[in-house]
Amino acid sequence: MKKFILLTFLMCLIGGINYVTAQDVVTIGDGQTESQYVPFDANADGSISQTYYLKSEIGEANKGKTIKAISYKQKSGKSPFSHEIEIYMVNTESTNAGGVTMAKLNSSDLVYSGEVEFGIDEWVSITLDTPFSYTGDNILVCVNDKYIESYASPAPKFYCYSTDAYKTLYKSNTTHTTYDPTTSAIIAGNSVNTPCVQFT
Repeated sequence: MKKFILLTFLMCLIGGINYVTAQDVVTIGDGQTESQYVPFDANADGSISQTYYLKSEIGEANKGKTIKAISYKQKSGKSPFSHEIEIYMVNTESTNAGGVTMAKLNSSDLVYSGEVEFGIDEWVSITLDTPFSYTGDNILVCVNDKYIESYASPAPKFYCYSTDAYKTLYKSNTTHTTYDPTTSAIIAGNSVNTPCVQFT
């Protein structure tokens, strides 16, 4: 009897923890367009992008869940290729809506830092160092591609989808340095091409 009660308690405890798991993959974007510049430009000295994924795209049912991985899908260009990137994630009410100034982030918004290998037509899952708690607002995803001395050529392009509003800001570097989104707001270009993404 005691074993049954303990087992029931453990099952309830586990069931009470919400995760966006592999069975609950949230895929955003139809992949009808492509871009060299977002989520990052692998054919530059370094690059940075910020993309706003709307709560209407993520789904009300995922409010309160924890995102443990993010995935991108390469469409063309050099394959395979590896780059060292940083990923920041923030719950936000903002949608960007055509602005040209990137949001200044906090070091605590960093959820991943490391090297990632990409390949054509593969959803590459990046397991976050720090799982992200989704509150139900929009999600700002910042991908910061660190400076390396070699370029990926031909330039890799990623699957994207087109939107009516500007939801993505991007900037490529030509000064052999790595951007730091935590030190100052970065002036960038904006785009209606939004990187396709999966949250798990």
